[in-house]
Amino acid sequence: MLENNAIVTDIKEITKNIKEFTVKLNVDAEPFKAGQFCVLGLTNSEGKFISRSYSIASKPSVNTRVFYIVLVEDGQLTPLLFNLKRGDGIFMSPRGAGHMVYDHFIDSKNLLFCATGTGIAPFRSILDEYEADLKHKHIHLLHGVRYKQDLGYKDYFEKLEKKYPNFKYYPVVSREDWEGKRGYIVDLFENEKEIKELIEDKNLKVMMCGNPKMVETTVGILDKHGITEDSIIKEEY
Repeated sequence: MLENNAIVTDIKEITKNIKEFTVKLNVDAEPFKAGQFCVLGLTNSEGKFISRSYSIASKPSVNTRVFYIVLVEDGQLTPLLFNLKRGDGIFMSPRGAGHMVYDHFIDSKNLLFCATGTGIAPFRSILDEYEADLKHKHIHLLHGVRYKQDLGYKDYFEKLEKKYPNFKYYPVVSREDWEGKRGYIVDLFENEKEIKELIEDKNLKVMMCGNPKMVETTVGILDKHGITEDSIIKEEY
């Protein structure tokens, strides 16, 4: 069993079922890379250590990380996480992990980011860390959720969109009418002129994080337009 090596320093309730946790290691470690994940773990009432991987939503730092987590009511770990209070101990892997990092496409001028639900977290980290790139790169961010309240970091992305003409943000909601786009991410490839034109660029690089069905369908659409898997980084949950 791994011992607690970190402290929950802040908890923000985003919605009834989504919280943002700020966790600080008790010792310094190497900074993670924007887009990576860490393992969080807690011991349940039966003494069993439960751990899961979560994408980091904050920009790289030595020992503090932010996680954007949805409650899975019948899950083993998230109910434990949602019962935590500020100051509680937790295990957090000292090093970041995962291949979904911006480094792969840092020289690319045209990027497409696709996320569903809390899969938006790594893109929050990436855009925070590499905001200066928005001055000279074209980046389109598509974010699909069920309900508008689940559009995490919407205000942040809208501010970026106003500040940088090269950055475009496309939030889409599937289960309720609202002031924005209704449907799914894959619908944008058919209905949005700018997105339709974007995927005709054979040099387009794509990063995806979220629902496996979204990832599979999007990969299929891109393949039909000549964008092969070596131009795509994907992470499913």
